[in-house]
Amino acid sequence: MKTSRLLLVLSLLFVIALPAVAQKKLKTAQDYFSRGFKYSEAGKLDLALADYEAALKLDSLECDIYNNIAGVFSQKKKFDIALQNYSKAVQCAKSMRNDQKASIFTLNRALCKHEMGDYQEAIKDYSLLVEVDSTTLTSISLELLYLKKYDDAIQNAKKVLNLSKVTEDAKASAALHSAYAFMFKSDIDKALEIHKANQDYQFGYASWKEYVKQDFTGFRKAGLPTENMNKIEALLGIAQAK
Repeated sequence: MKTSRLLLVLSLLFVIALPAVAQKKLKTAQDYFSRGFKYSEAGKLDLALADYEAALKLDSLECDIYNNIAGVFSQKKKFDIALQNYSKAVQCAKSMRNDQKASIFTLNRALCKHEMGDYQEAIKDYSLLVEVDSTTLTSISLELLYLKKYDDAIQNAKKVLNLSKVTEDAKASAALHSAYAFMFKSDIDKALEIHKANQDYQFGYASWKEYVKQDFTGFRKAGLPTENMNKIEALLGIAQAK
């Protein structure tokens, strides 16, 4: 879920294009939806929300609208309202028998629940996706860490490694989450061993070290044990996450 340099460039282009878009007379739900998306990319969240709601009045069966409304409320840190709209998006996609979109919206809902600190509920949504994508087990491992169920996180990570078909990124995620679990269990030697072996790994969107910095920030914010984090940071040569 990382932001790319390309996305930053596109966001700037959207800002430049907004005046021309705003002058266009809007007629359809797609017109409002498209402009709302561009407003959202430009950080004009209230304008985006107004356009999405206008689109919804014209087409209440367009499930993407609920999803994007939820995204705006997530950006505004109003996660309770975001959650309601992600659920509407999921139900809408199911009613339209669009399993692919239902899965995407369920994933977004799980991420929203995580931001709300409702890790057990996030696991429920991830569990719904395991049949669609078994590597979702890696996300469950992370939620188990936040619940301080470290042994369960390790066992769940092992399930990923035992899958018949698993990507290199999924294997690396499983290893990373296992390392966190060992760290929290104060088996620091085992944790350091895993980090040392994988510290140069490059995921699709970020490096191993970048993920550690990001995750440590989340762990500290959630009040998880921090006494061994500095040892990992020293090994990886990364600044302490704030």
